[in-house]
This record gives sequence, C-alpha cells and structure tokens, in this order.
Amino acid sequence: MTEIDKLRAIKDKSQLIGEFLESLSTQGLVLCTRHEHDENCYINEELECGYIEGEYYSVNISIEQLLADYFKIDLKKVEEEKQLILKQLEKQK
Repeated sequence: MTEIDKLRAIKDKSQLIGEFLESLSTQGLVLCTRHEHDENCYINEELECGYIEGEYYSVNISIEQLLADYFKIDLKKVEEEKQLILKQLEKQK
C-alpha cells in the first residue's frame, strides 16, 4: 500500500480531527508541551536552548504534520509519490 493509499483510507477521520484542531486555534487555544532539557539544549556544556525547564511552550507543528504523525503517514513519501505520478502523466501526453 502506498502512502497516498494510506492517506485516502484515513481521509474522513483525518478531516474530522483536522477541523477540530482548527477550531481550537480559532478559539485561541494552543497545543503546548512542557520543556525538559536534553543534550540538544547544551553547546559546550552551556545551556543554549533559551527555554526554562518545566515551562510550557506552544508546539510548533502544523496540523497536517500532527495528523500525519498520528496516522503514521510519511508526508515526504506522499510528495515523492505525487511527483512520480505527475512525471508519468507528463510522459503520457
């Protein structure tokens, strides 16, 4: 099954969840996560991430990516498959 096939199979569920997430945004609600320092926060043993341990920060992930992660859809593969289909269509002309 291709990634595009997977995407088609979950279209209705994905649409419903996406609309719900969008409605949260229009109500001024934001998805957040609590920051926990890890090795990526340090450069030469100095704290460089700019975040405070335990504070909440908005999640900077698009709704499209959240849905893809939830439904285990690889958006990069979807794009590659779309490009392949377009190339095949162009050859048929």
